[in-house]
Amino acid sequence: MYQSIEIIYHIIITISLIALLLNTFRNHFKFKVLSTSPLPSYLKPLISILVPARNEESCIKECIESLCQIEYPHIEIIVLDDNSTDATGQILHDLQSIYPHKLTIIKGTVLPNNWVGKPYACFQLAKKAKGDYLLFTDADTKHHPLSLDATIQHAIEQSYDVLSIIPKQSVVHFWEQVTVPFIHLLYMSYMPNDLLYKTKHSIFTAANGQALLFKTSFYHAIGGHQAVFNSIAEDIDLGIITKQHNGKLGMISAGNLISCRMYKNRKEVFEGFSKNSFATLRFDTGMLLVFISHLFFTYILPFFLLPYYISTSHVFFISVITFQIGCILLLRLSIARFFGNPWYHMFLQPLTAASFIVLSINSAIWFMRKKGTTWKGRSYTMLQKSV
Repeated sequence: MYQSIEIIYHIIITISLIALLLNTFRNHFKFKVLSTSPLPSYLKPLISILVPARNEESCIKECIESLCQIEYPHIEIIVLDDNSTDATGQILHDLQSIYPHKLTIIKGTVLPNNWVGKPYACFQLAKKAKGDYLLFTDADTKHHPLSLDATIQHAIEQSYDVLSIIPKQSVVHFWEQVTVPFIHLLYMSYMPNDLLYKTKHSIFTAANGQALLFKTSFYHAIGGHQAVFNSIAEDIDLGIITKQHNGKLGMISAGNLISCRMYKNRKEVFEGFSKNSFATLRFDTGMLLVFISHLFFTYILPFFLLPYYISTSHVFFISVITFQIGCILLLRLSIARFFGNPWYHMFLQPLTAASFIVLSINSAIWFMRKKGTTWKGRSYTMLQKSV
């Protein structure tokens, strides 16, 4: 009986890993990468670059300077200081004096009840924007001078209503290297990239709020950020709403032109992913259990079973488990190469999986205890599924 269960387990895990590998290899060909060939001048619409900023003193200067150096003739750059309690406001004031004709700074109003900070900041920014396209980008991103030209070219050529742009994730400290590349695994291994725009089913939805481009007319037609006013995972919710309104949603890698450092220390990693994880799972306990079980049985248990099988000299199971571990390492290696991460990240996958088990459980505990989540000095206790 035990051996039958063991065989069934290995069949399921082996098939799962092969499927993940095949989808990853498929996405290597389907996942588009931004090119830098310029658009003809007559095809360059006005673009509003919109940056919500709260307590971003460590990165805001580099971000805004990179945006102000973008080589694109028709842009407006609007930054919202979302009632920062650090030096962000002063840094923005200094930058505006350097780039008076490119940069507009606005002061955010008090956060209304039931709103989450980022959606409200983006809502205010959109009201000030005049562009044909709206590019919402985080304050911890850095942009190549040709990045906007390449982004708009791709959006126009593919007729996207919404384009999710994946920057290169800059990781420095150990826990950044363990956790942040997990995002790439989700995009490359679990999501067939072309199904983002080929099907309207919400299960095939992914979006990254670090850089998110909208046709302005479509943005307002779906209700903009007001439609996701109480969402912690507003980027994913906007992607779902896009599909509900029959919009065309796309995703592209821009690692050669845009970079982002999401979190800068272990505390930010813990709080940031704890803030998002349960929301990404739609606050669904069943999905949480499936998610953490999948991570454990697929990416962690094989590494513990290998020494056990070696000790029992069971050649068949040694071969099976070695194949599974090889698939796991190859999976992470191929993703690391695609997104420009170090090759040795492939050895971190068991720890990555263990980390997200802990982070997801902690995220659920925060929600279930009504503690909510804390981010950038604000506490949110009204978390709920927005769409």
